[in-house]
Amino acid sequence: METGKVYLREEGRSVTVVHPDAGLEVPEHIQNKWQNLVDLISSIFQVPSSLVMRVDTRSIEVFLKSSNADNPYRAGDKEVLGHGLYCETAIGRDEMLEIPDALKNIPWKDNPDMKLGMMSYLGYPLKWPDGSVFGTICALDSKPRNFEGDMKQLMAVFSSIIESDLKSIYDYSQLNDENRRLDTMIREIHHRIKNNLNTVISYMQLKKNASEETVQQLVGDIEVRMRAFAGLHEKIYRSISLNPDFSDYIQNLAREALTAMGRDDIDLSLKVDNITGSQFSLDAGMVVAELITNSVKYALPAGDSTGNPPVSEDLRISLEILADRGRVHMRYSDYGPGISDTHSQGFGMVMFEGFAQRYDGEFALSGDAQIIWEFRNLLPG
Repeated sequence: METGKVYLREEGRSVTVVHPDAGLEVPEHIQNKWQNLVDLISSIFQVPSSLVMRVDTRSIEVFLKSSNADNPYRAGDKEVLGHGLYCETAIGRDEMLEIPDALKNIPWKDNPDMKLGMMSYLGYPLKWPDGSVFGTICALDSKPRNFEGDMKQLMAVFSSIIESDLKSIYDYSQLNDENRRLDTMIREIHHRIKNNLNTVISYMQLKKNASEETVQQLVGDIEVRMRAFAGLHEKIYRSISLNPDFSDYIQNLAREALTAMGRDDIDLSLKVDNITGSQFSLDAGMVVAELITNSVKYALPAGDSTGNPPVSEDLRISLEILADRGRVHMRYSDYGPGISDTHSQGFGMVMFEGFAQRYDGEFALSGDAQIIWEFRNLLPG
């Protein structure tokens, strides 16, 4: 949220008010509706001016004005905040303001609206549903007057109507933002599914010239990869929000990947900061799933004839994903016999190098007894 300062004349001080980070547009059909309201106020109250005012961080603007010929205000006129217009006090106090006669009220007798001869005022603040300020709806007269109770009730009703419209505008904007995030996620998921299916197809094509033992190894490799991949997507779709908590998401995904491969016994150390960006979340999840898959498959020496690792060879995995001044550093390590030349040219390495390149970072592999995979200076964007 952004802020601005309005001046309270009677109190002789400024107060800070909150504005939305980005200006939301008021659609034309809603502006036409509000125009009818200010015209109706001017007619019923018999005043020369009825206005809808809008504020930003530095100024207050005549957003709409009643269309009667004797209205001295012009749509689009602006005044710098801090000069103490009637509307600033209504906004700063966040309540109705009535000034029956500015000439008899010392703090108000030289306010900027008096330059246009407006000596009486009735105004109500208008707010967005998140509590930030939109402006005011007000009536002004060139002669002293007390606004009757039914006039105040009618203005309160009109301000409620406008705030209901502001809520509709706000909710519509939020819905569009959610739809854009959903579209981005769907495109990314489609891309990843397509790439992984192509990988499966490529593996299966090797079956033509492979021995039975090799085929079994390949099928096992496919099963492990697809289990981890399916767990990743299940986690994404189970997320209540389209922008899930990154730390929880990665930690849960890592544990689910081990569960899918029947290795809940593995010692898993995790330290993950919260990082924004749905595309980065998806890509980082894919990398984590692939790293864990490789650890389970290759980090331990061969076990007995059933494929079980020796009991004495406990696998330990450590993962850190830390944010630092807009960049992300990711460090993954396991303990085992290392990585062979064959595996160093495989699917995973291509994925890791592509991940680092996509996010303008660096990838490095090091270690002997402890293998360390590092992704440095990633820019999640």
